[in-house]
Amino acid sequence: MWDYQLQSVKLSKIDLSDEAFRISSRCISPALMDSLRSVGVLHAPWIIQRQDKYQPIAGFKRLKVLLDLGGEKIDARVLGPATSDQECAFLAILDNTTQRQLTPVETGRAFQLIKKKLMFQEKLASVARKLGLPANLDFLEKTQKASQLPEYLQTGIEKETIALSSAFQLERLSEKAAEIIAGWFTNLRPSLNKQREIVTLLTEIAKRESVAMESLLQDPFFKRFDGVIKDRGQSLGDLRRYLHQRRYPVISQYEAVFHKWSRTLGLGAGLRVTAPPNLESNDYLLAIRFQDSKSLFARLENVRQKITPDAWNKLQEKLNKITTDGTYSGQTDGQLYRHHLKSANHAD
Repeated sequence: MWDYQLQSVKLSKIDLSDEAFRISSRCISPALMDSLRSVGVLHAPWIIQRQDKYQPIAGFKRLKVLLDLGGEKIDARVLGPATSDQECAFLAILDNTTQRQLTPVETGRAFQLIKKKLMFQEKLASVARKLGLPANLDFLEKTQKASQLPEYLQTGIEKETIALSSAFQLERLSEKAAEIIAGWFTNLRPSLNKQREIVTLLTEIAKRESVAMESLLQDPFFKRFDGVIKDRGQSLGDLRRYLHQRRYPVISQYEAVFHKWSRTLGLGAGLRVTAPPNLESNDYLLAIRFQDSKSLFARLENVRQKITPDAWNKLQEKLNKITTDGTYSGQTDGQLYRHHLKSANHAD
């Protein structure tokens, strides 16, 4: 047990700029504000006296909110002067892990604190486990890196608008570009896979067009994702389609021509013809949905009448014009792009 006394301390005497033992994020929820305003502090924060000031050990948010609400004093648990830094670190971590599950960033801060204050580094894993942290050192090292990311990325992780792996992707970009994309993620709330897709497409577009990412993001189309989004699903779909079309212009044109052709066929319900994905083969798919032999033969006859050799040949002629005299046939997407870009006097 820690040696402490419950004392009434002036808030002005507590140095909140000293964040050596801070584990929690700086994000303060309205619920915490309302609770402290109406009920007050139920769980006294921990502090320790350092000369003429007090250093906060745990309860940073409570202290900050009370100060913002105009409070002057607080009942705090004041640790004895003989309390070591290692004991303070353990207390700071336990005060957080025993109350809630930590975010990856908070876990990283806690692990970093253990590494700084622990006297016997070979006990890292066992000490982490005893303090309520995961015992997987590889994971803890990853979270520690997260706790050293720029503040806006840490905030995104803690608010669960930016996935941990996406934050590391964004860190590799310029700060301005990363901030813009992080703002999109905050506004659009895409899933982890969609975040990865967006960053990957943007990176590939910048490379293919030989432009800096910051310049690419100045495209007027992207401005619509900077502010309040009324329909996140629609806006996210618009962004992904635009990036796909810009990254894969040949495939996008191919899909547009094929979809227009399939609509004009008027095949009706129960019939769908699908093009080969990404131009990687000549294998088209005809799907037929039917209830009995009568509906099956009726739909087969519909196919025979609508998809005639003439209609099919006209489609192929249009597709061949897009894909430079049919070079998509039997080629991978990368091969097709290299051919297309050379023909258009672009560098891959």
